[in-house]
Amino acid sequence: MKKIIFSLLLVASLHAGVAQPDYMVTTGIGYNASFMNTKVFDSIVDYYNVNRPWLTKELNHLKYMHGFAWNGSATLSVFLIDLNFLGRSTVLSSRGEQDGEMYQRDIKVQNGSFGIGLGLNIIQVPPFTFGLGFDAEFGAIQFKKRMYPVNAIEKTDYEDIHHILTSGGNVWIQCMLYAPVFDDEDNGLGIAIRPYYRFDFLPYNFEWVDENINAIPYPNTKNGNLNHFGVEVVLNVVFSE
Repeated sequence: MKKIIFSLLLVASLHAGVAQPDYMVTTGIGYNASFMNTKVFDSIVDYYNVNRPWLTKELNHLKYMHGFAWNGSATLSVFLIDLNFLGRSTVLSSRGEQDGEMYQRDIKVQNGSFGIGLGLNIIQVPPFTFGLGFDAEFGAIQFKKRMYPVNAIEKTDYEDIHHILTSGGNVWIQCMLYAPVFDDEDNGLGIAIRPYYRFDFLPYNFEWVDENINAIPYPNTKNGNLNHFGVEVVLNVVFSE
């Protein structure tokens, strides 16, 4: 860990002599996509499918979530303070015949998290920046369910299953290109691309989810993580001096 910190400070010092803005402030909104790794949750889903051999469409795994992203940052020299919000969701569905009619079950998964952290904007040569950093994230994940006839004109409303408070770390790198659109050539609009890896500080208990979808409880551990890779694409307003 000490070697990593030393390497980052060394890179920062090497770029300190490059002509770059003294400070930079950005804020913007965009889109995020998360590619989930949820082994325990997926095992609970597999157990649901195994115990329902009549399903014509099995309940799918939690592999992908997407949604809204907001980011704000302030950079002084090469040191950066980062604020980040991610809102993402997905719907898992299964189908099967019941009492001579085809029904669909939906499990809606929603997640919102706010992160605050530090980073290094190690390259700031207009119109390009490159940085990396770490955010501590806190939020919640919500599970909802509904079941309705496939041919129904109106679908039923979702019912809450469970809320889980979340906490974790987000390690990211970011590249941004921006162009002046205001009077000052240092200020303008930019597009930022941020790949990241998000990991949980502690595992979560999916017992309530299991109890709401499985008539016979899943026999193995219900504690698991929601670690995942993801990417943000954000349109930023950029102010620099």
